[in-house]
Parts: sequence; C-alpha cells; structure tokens
Amino acid sequence: MRLGLKEFMEKAFLGKSEENEEEQPDFDMVALVEQAKQDWLHAANYFNNVSDPELVDHAILLREAAERRYMYLLKQAKLANARAFTLSTDEPA
Repeated sequence: MRLGLKEFMEKAFLGKSEENEEEQPDFDMVALVEQAKQDWLHAANYFNNVSDPELVDHAILLREAAERRYMYLLKQAKLANARAFTLSTDEPA
C-alpha cells in the first residue's frame, strides 16, 4: 500500500502507524515540538556564529530546514489539540 504525504510524514517524524495511531498521547507530540524548537534554536545559533564562508550556505539550509520542521510539527500539534502541562517552580502561579 502506498502512503500519502501526511501518512509518510507522520510515520517518519512521529513514528505513527495504523496500529498505534490512537494510542499516541499528547505528550509525545509536545515532546516532538519542543525538540524541534530546540533544534531550530541551535541551528539559528550556528548560523549566527558561523565564520567560514564555505559553511554559510550549510548554516542557512540547516536553519531553514529546522524552522520548517518546527512549524510543521507545531501546526500538526494544534490540529490535534495537543496540550502541554508543565509544572515549573520558577514561574509565579
């Protein structure tokens, strides 16, 4: 059976398959979004600090790819109504 783009992306990035699609908790999606955000921030930092002219193109492509992945996962999380519950002692209640 041939996978559509959405199914392929879910399987590739989210590890989803037909068997466990209903069992995936929101936490998995939130963790993926957070990891993608960190990857994006690291790629932006790399871009800002690269000094070798031969690495500038690499840094640009890396940053754009990380940004697109983050935006895609964020959109998918919003469509799935994923919720993030974080308890932090640093922030006032």
